Amino acid sequence: MFAHKLQPLLRWGITLRSTSPVGNAATSAAYALSLQNYLEFKSFSSLNKGVPLMNNIGGYPHGPAAFVFDIDGVLLHGREVLPSAIEAVNKLVDRRTGAWRYPVVFMTNGGGTTESKRAEQLSNFLGVRVRTDQVLLAHTPMKGLVHELGDHPVLISGKGDVSNVAKLYGFNKAVHTRQLGAAIPLATPFTKYDGDKSRMNGSNKSVREEGVSGGHPTEKTSSLTSQADLGTETSPFRAVLVMTDPDEWYRDLQLILDVVSGAGVPGRSIAEVPAGTAPVPVYYSAGDLVWANGFPTNRLGQGAFAEMVDHMYKLVHGQSLPYVKFYGKPHPEPYRMAERLLLEQARELNLIPQDHSLFKASDTEFKAVLEAMENSVHLSSKSCSSESSHDSTTIPPLPFSGIFAIGDNPSSDICGANNAGSPWVSILVHTGVFRGPGKNCSKHAAQVAVSNVFHAVEAALHRARNSRWHSMR
Repeated sequence: MFAHKLQPLLRWGITLRSTSPVGNAATSAAYALSLQNYLEFKSFSSLNKGVPLMNNIGGYPHGPAAFVFDIDGVLLHGREVLPSAIEAVNKLVDRRTGAWRYPVVFMTNGGGTTESKRAEQLSNFLGVRVRTDQVLLAHTPMKGLVHELGDHPVLISGKGDVSNVAKLYGFNKAVHTRQLGAAIPLATPFTKYDGDKSRMNGSNKSVREEGVSGGHPTEKTSSLTSQADLGTETSPFRAVLVMTDPDEWYRDLQLILDVVSGAGVPGRSIAEVPAGTAPVPVYYSAGDLVWANGFPTNRLGQGAFAEMVDHMYKLVHGQSLPYVKFYGKPHPEPYRMAERLLLEQARELNLIPQDHSLFKASDTEFKAVLEAMENSVHLSSKSCSSESSHDSTTIPPLPFSGIFAIGDNPSSDICGANNAGSPWVSILVHTGVFRGPGKNCSKHAAQVAVSNVFHAVEAALHRARNSRWHSMR
């Protein structure tokens, strides 16, 4: 009987001793964290009554569990690793080899770097090897625009290394807003550019003013972009790509409005645009209104910037932007891409159940399924109230007992997982954007709500074990 009572503690890696654990600091810290997690889980479970647990959730009953982690607010706060993140990840890797035991994808509405660099950062933060093909950034789905826009001028916006990211994706004529602004500085009179000493001294004139004619980019000014004919009437910008949160909202707001208003030519008024000219679409990599870092309250995100652009366009022109599309969570594209990556990992780890149609699939047949999944990635946004799932006539059911999407933002992480359909399972944690009231969000309720990512992984593994047990009865 006493041994039975010890089982919950042993399951959480806690060893009872007559005195407090001694030895090195790491051992003591691990002991304390395990005990803390167990006590928190027991306490939170008792308060979590009424939150739907994972009963009758679809999926392939005796298939493996798969995991999709949000990053900011779930695993990290800025560059600080949340304590529960290390223990959560350790549950999913082989302690001897460090290899993953389950298919895992890290899917974030952040970006501004390459997938390979983000994988390297996560590896260093979490102490496990994260591969490039396990990372989906907010702008990763924008690769799908390359076939249409790769050889045309596009204006890109966002902090970080998005210029390099755009080139690596295949946007061969991408111009960043800071490049365009430096080329036509009168367009953004309150922004300082490198080498523009006159504005630092309070002068009303820019040192490059003589290179601007009527506000339009000339060959002299546009040479700063290394593409002398971009953003002109002969070579207008075909699209605006906001690849991550801008680092200079005023500059980017003004230039995006200029490019859209002038149908690809900044400085050209709407009245001057020839009839029949195609409008310039604006693509956003994500629509999060707020996000969480180490600051006590949530910070405005790319969605707030998008609202500002649309509102200002309406105030100036009396109408909405001609065409706007959002990628990122909760929209379908990243979820469909994640499914493809998870399926590849399941095959690599030999986790596809023997009675599943893909178990005996040849490499050619398996590749055909992956290609069908790639083609199924939607090119049109759906609202948060609509569902998005694969065409079952061409793609077999996914071989997972559950794809457990762990996130902190109900309007993106939870809404997106709920809409993705079976076998996706939404799990809300309380370490990021969501701060109540209550244990779950009333508008976008998660299927499971727990305090942190370690408890989320525990709940998911428990559900997967139960699913296999019931399938054998």
